[in-house]
Amino acid sequence: MAFVPALPHLIWLVGRLTPGTGNFTTAEKLKRLFGEIGVSSRLVDASELPGVLSTDETLPDVIVAIHALRGGDAVLQQPLLSAVPLIVLLSGTDVNVDCADESRARVLQRVLNRCRFVVSLSRAMLDTFRAFSPTTPVVHIPQAVELPECATATTPSLRAACGLPDDAKVALLVASIRAVKSPGFLLKEVLRQRVSGHACLHFVLVGPVLDSELFLRLQSEGLVDSSAHRASTVLPPLAVYHPPVERSVLLSWMKQADVVVNSSESEGQSNVILEAMSLGKPVVARENSGNLELVAHARTGLVFSTPEGGLAQCLHCCGILPATTLPPTASLTAAARGFVEERHGWVAEVKAWRELLQAVRTPDP
Repeated sequence: MAFVPALPHLIWLVGRLTPGTGNFTTAEKLKRLFGEIGVSSRLVDASELPGVLSTDETLPDVIVAIHALRGGDAVLQQPLLSAVPLIVLLSGTDVNVDCADESRARVLQRVLNRCRFVVSLSRAMLDTFRAFSPTTPVVHIPQAVELPECATATTPSLRAACGLPDDAKVALLVASIRAVKSPGFLLKEVLRQRVSGHACLHFVLVGPVLDSELFLRLQSEGLVDSSAHRASTVLPPLAVYHPPVERSVLLSWMKQADVVVNSSESEGQSNVILEAMSLGKPVVARENSGNLELVAHARTGLVFSTPEGGLAQCLHCCGILPATTLPPTASLTAAARGFVEERHGWVAEVKAWRELLQAVRTPDP
């Protein structure tokens, strides 16, 4: 009878786990996934790792680092964890930014030398990563979409929470406020059109502020206002910022939005895009390798490379200014739902992680 390695008893998910970020969402989802196969897991913010080790006598059987640089390097700094098998979950920043930076690349390589396996969520990152570290074992595990029940009707609606009229057309951008997410990429074009007297939709940005200087600049340029400081007697701002909300509320808000937007310079694999597709909402995404793996232009969503193009696509999806050159929104959302069901199923991801956890527990030959 073939030997089947036992699953680990305890996994630590280590990374910069700020609530509302993609890393946090991914870590929470993996915790639920591991629980489904009978494995306990714990979320540990990288900044709190030394304190956890000083008070907790039980070490994990396996560590999954969310983000090689921010999660994996934190693990390497702790000698007590030197014998614990390490799996690194690549982020878009690891591949699209850190690999090209000389000092970061050195740290990244040290992490890769230490880990047993690397997990890539998207095929788009594989070629770049393999060119950087051709001998590191890498496994492709597409992330699945898991949608819990959305918030109840008693939750404030998206428009009410942001001080917008009930009939406002809303483009929702869910992302942390930092440079790589480019929250202002479309907004300057929206502002230009509004100043010219053209009616336009309203943007809502939801996520943590990780770059306070960028956020202040967006505010000073008149691009973003906080929902907490809105005056109901004035014209709604170009874009309303709202702090992170519970995931069930966020999913409810995604359902209420007219279009979900991704304006990132680079992406690994956007969970928000997958969730929007699964919810039947049209997606307008900026052209980058990660987004192109999910969004096939004019089939499962719309892809833009310029602010003018992105705004035109948002106006089309909201019904403000339909474009005869673009397919109807209904055909985009139907195809997108089918794509998610076929390529990003929960059962397949659970199976892949189970097999990987068994492999990481197998001693090296």
